[in-house]
Amino acid sequence: MIEENFVTFGPLGTVTLIMLGVAVAERAGFFETLARRALARVPATYVVLAVALAGALSKFLSDSAYIILIPLGAIAFQTVGRSPLLGMIVAFVSINAAGDANPLIAPGDAAFAAMATEAARTVSPDAVVRPTDNMYFTTVSAVVLALVITFVVERVLSRREHTLEPDDTTTGAAGEAVRPAPGPREIRALKLTGWAALGYWALIALATLPRHSPLRAADGAVIASPLFDHIAVFLALFFLVIGLVYGRLTGSVSAGQDVPAFTADGLRSIAHQPGDHDGALPDRRLLHEFDHSHEHHLHPHGRLPPDP
Repeated sequence: MIEENFVTFGPLGTVTLIMLGVAVAERAGFFETLARRALARVPATYVVLAVALAGALSKFLSDSAYIILIPLGAIAFQTVGRSPLLGMIVAFVSINAAGDANPLIAPGDAAFAAMATEAARTVSPDAVVRPTDNMYFTTVSAVVLALVITFVVERVLSRREHTLEPDDTTTGAAGEAVRPAPGPREIRALKLTGWAALGYWALIALATLPRHSPLRAADGAVIASPLFDHIAVFLALFFLVIGLVYGRLTGSVSAGQDVPAFTADGLRSIAHQPGDHDGALPDRRLLHEFDHSHEHHLHPHGRLPPDP
């Protein structure tokens, strides 16, 4: 019974599917190179905001965000003559405070939507929560949190920046962890991968244009449609495509067995933490018990029925 509960838990399949694609892109080095490129030549005026926004986009990096962005924050600050320790602090705070407020549809959004759908169906069997339903809030939140972090750093922490003097060990560790800027081959790979990404979504958009497209709903709707109901499939394919393109151009994906090895590593990384959320499987058990109890049969006005 317990095994059946977990196997039929929607978010488990969603997270597993997306991680197959994300693992290829991440282990091919695409996300790290993109972050290095974005923070390599940031003007001193915008360095805090840039690191904060990078933290807001760190959901794609999963747990490796700490390994990649914190050294990059130190290097970005050091490059413009500011304390690298302050850069590490800004990166760490941004990952934790703004990491869930991603302005784009991240793998975690699909997992959250699947969990919310499972919970909502204990009350309404036809309820559907899509990854895009929270996008308006997360987009605004990412910008607001990045601005708040920037304001606090510039108005408060910068007054004590002179006390943050790293030793040689700290500076050296940051420099060895991540290179400050990508090379010409990586930059070219990033550009071509960007074109591949645009081409992928352009094909999806073209396939959605016809009113009777299978990606649309029966009434022609786009938001409440198979496209967004099964966005996890399209996200998984997207990350797989950009990972393969970038990996082939840089040589990080050179053999046929590399992709299965990358996906296996990705699945191992979520074996104990599906979707980076420790409570995913306990959530399923709770929903199962709740669904089989009498307490979810609510009164039409939202109250529990009176005791007999």
